Amino acid sequence: MKRRMRWENSPASRSVHQTSTITAAFACRRPRRLRTARWGSIADCRSRWDGSARPRRCSSRAEIRSQRVLLRERYLDAPPGPRSDLFILRELARRLGAPALLPSEEPEAVFDELRRASAGGRADYSGVTYARLRNGERLVWPVPAVDHPGTPALFTHAFPTADGRAAFIDVNTEIAGESPDERYPWTLTTGRVREHYNSGTQTRRVARLVAAVGEPYAEIHPALAAQAGISDGDMMRISSRRASVAVRARVTETIRPELIFAPFHWGGHQSINALVGGSLDPHSKMPPFKRCAVRIEAVAPS
Repeated sequence: MKRRMRWENSPASRSVHQTSTITAAFACRRPRRLRTARWGSIADCRSRWDGSARPRRCSSRAEIRSQRVLLRERYLDAPPGPRSDLFILRELARRLGAPALLPSEEPEAVFDELRRASAGGRADYSGVTYARLRNGERLVWPVPAVDHPGTPALFTHAFPTADGRAAFIDVNTEIAGESPDERYPWTLTTGRVREHYNSGTQTRRVARLVAAVGEPYAEIHPALAAQAGISDGDMMRISSRRASVAVRARVTETIRPELIFAPFHWGGHQSINALVGGSLDPHSKMPPFKRCAVRIEAVAPS
């Protein structure tokens, strides 16, 4: 067990197989350090499907338009002990009495079933095979047949509409969020910092990134800071109609006087998203995690 834990935390493990810990429905590494582990009833090591050879559609913003299919080959075998994602899924299917749903745990066999299932759809990649990718073909889907060269550019002849023409929809711009009022006179806007990603589950475990930005903060204009009695580096409390969060102030002239900016990479009692919340977008059903009306005050040193 100690050998397994040392391997799990080693750089080689993280970069090659991403050995992980499965806790109930949550997949997470180092269960004692991840918040999702508290809901788990089973803890075990596993190797990600990324650690096996499998094609993957590129989902980065730079390549999302071309949808090139990439094949990531296994570089090293996982150490003894961790089981693959496909083994776990196959074992679940067996224990649920449906072993035929996942007859193989080999990535190529699973991908072969997936590509055949895509036949005839808008994202048809039934013509993509391991052999073609290993032979060096640069395929971008749709690839509806094994002799099809792929589709580097979509909609060159028609759009998937009744008449084949693109449909443009005239919409009215609606500013989401709350308007400031007498009780909540300022506007909070949320966003990211370059050192962290989304909830920070991974980036806040990198020493250099934590050293650069180790805690949440709020940017505030000098005029507003002086009005509230807040100095650079002081703790300040931001309150909305839903919650109240105390963060450290960063006084800067790069923000508008009526705005406060705070990154949302932290959770718990430091959750900036708890301030925003509110109603969902009527069309996308997404929460308006971007702006809301707030009030601010200085926090007295303890």
